[in-house]
Amino acid sequence: MTKYKKGEIVSYNSFDKIKYLKIETIIDNGEGNPYYEDIDGTGILESDIISNRIVFEFNNWFRGKDYPPIHIVDEWMSNYQLRSDDFAEKNDLVIMTGPIDMSSNYIVNAPITFVEQFLPELLTDETYKYEIITRRYNPDTKDYDEESKEYTKKYSDFVLIPDKYGDVSGKIADDWYMEEYKPEDVGVHWNNSWWGDECDDDDNDEDDE
Repeated sequence: MTKYKKGEIVSYNSFDKIKYLKIETIIDNGEGNPYYEDIDGTGILESDIISNRIVFEFNNWFRGKDYPPIHIVDEWMSNYQLRSDDFAEKNDLVIMTGPIDMSSNYIVNAPITFVEQFLPELLTDETYKYEIITRRYNPDTKDYDEESKEYTKKYSDFVLIPDKYGDVSGKIADDWYMEEYKPEDVGVHWNNSWWGDECDDDDNDEDDE
């Protein structure tokens, strides 16, 4: 038996860069270290695979800066889909969520196949631009001056890289910590540490969307 199956997507490190391979062919050499190839013939040994899962972090404060400008993510931010236990269980997701000041933050551990289906941009080096407009009161004119600034960001910037134990810390919520995936952890877990409270799953009284 091999650890990974045809159709799964796995991550691996290539010259200090995370890459992804969708398994098409499995060559089991009987030595305990199978070889996996994609449809183009690119291959890696099982020992070189990092995981078949990926962790990403979104925050609903500012589109582009805090979450990627992807239509399905717009929907998730507006209908609080990432607070739904049903959605998490259906898609094998471990979700940590909670408040950061006036915003809602999410760290999600998901199968890479889930990301390929809904958020394929996160698996690429593609960039996008977003604009931030700031308004400052001008006492001379007694009005507000607007300043617009454009930024460039990679979709993959939302991906969190696990340590050697498979654990991750947030970027936006840098004091949030999620352990390596375990099937029993699938679901929504609340982190209220911004308010000075400990993580408390019992506080999750939200109705599933």
